[in-house]
Amino acid sequence: MTDSCATCKYGVTVGTVVRCQRYAPSPSPNITAKWPAVLNDDWCGEFTPIVVGLQNQYLRGVAKLQQPLVPTVLFAVPAPVASPLIYNTIVMRSCQVVNTATKDDCIIEFMDGNDPSKPIGFVSCPSHQTMEFQFDPGIVASPGNSIYVDIDQSIDPGWLYITAQGFVVRG
Repeated sequence: MTDSCATCKYGVTVGTVVRCQRYAPSPSPNITAKWPAVLNDDWCGEFTPIVVGLQNQYLRGVAKLQQPLVPTVLFAVPAPVASPLIYNTIVMRSCQVVNTATKDDCIIEFMDGNDPSKPIGFVSCPSHQTMEFQFDPGIVASPGNSIYVDIDQSIDPGWLYITAQGFVVRG
């Protein structure tokens, strides 16, 4: 259903009706102006895709880790917007790690969803230190997946604190 009102940025669902908001409606003396109702598979020839672009400029995530094999969501993927054909993709641009443990060799794993077999990045932070990591262009989850974080070993009695920044792309 490409190039249709269902995937056009001007097709806006109001209740159960899709309305085309390409041009502002003109009122007349006895008629209230309304955006025209359209069908999902309509196409006017002035289609503008909504499947590319930033949904939110900024996301923040936090996690506090001590035991391995307990994946924690760092960035939860927002629900799809406007159409089931649109997916949100999370991109992590940076993170800060504080290691209060005595272990230097603990690896932090970022995962594509809650699946340890799908790593998308790794970092490590020395004992009793704070480090900042930049990811350029970014660590990216699969469309529709959240980014989870886990560690490879117990660091009890210490903790790893992670703060992360990123954004969402609709596509």
